Amino acid sequence: MNDLEKSLLNTLYQKYGSMTVGKAQASEIVGRSRASMDNDRKAGVGIPYLQASENATVKYALHELVKHLVNDSVKTA
Repeated sequence: MNDLEKSLLNTLYQKYGSMTVGKAQASEIVGRSRASMDNDRKAGVGIPYLQASENATVKYALHELVKHLVNDSVKTA
C-alpha cells in the first residue's frame, strides 16, 4: 500500500469509524449510485464486498474502496 492509499484509508477510517461501510457509504465514497453498485454485484463485477449470507447486509472493506479509487482511475496524458 503506497502513501496515497494509506492516507485515503486513514481519512475514511476517521470519518466512518470502521474498516467496513454499508452500501450507502460505499456509494458516496466512490461516487457511483447504489443502483449501479447493486447491478455490478449481481453481474459479479465491480468492487469486492462482504456478505455473510444471501440475505445479510452487504458491506465493503475500506481498503477495497481505496484500491478502486486509486487503481481504477482513468489516467490522462
